Amino acid sequence: MTIDVNMGEWLTALSRVPVIDTDLQVAFAWAQSGNCAGARDLASERFGIDRERFDDSTDELIGLGFFDDVLHLDHGECVERILEFRMPSGVTA
Repeated sequence: MTIDVNMGEWLTALSRVPVIDTDLQVAFAWAQSGNCAGARDLASERFGIDRERFDDSTDELIGLGFFDDVLHLDHGECVERILEFRMPSGVTA
């Protein structure tokens, strides 16, 4: 799945917000994969980010509006991605 991401727009908006490198790396992983499992794997393999740091950064991205403002997901898709992230591994809706 390809997601239309305007990272320049998002990074410009973030220039006024303190963001750590890990958040940007996790944002990249989410933008590349489009789903929680893929993003977590990519963040781990490419950047060496463990699950706790991935979860913390994803929480920050949710708070910053990354899923709706940057990934341009409609409300249902945004809720789906956030629920996918929040549900324990192996649990299905």
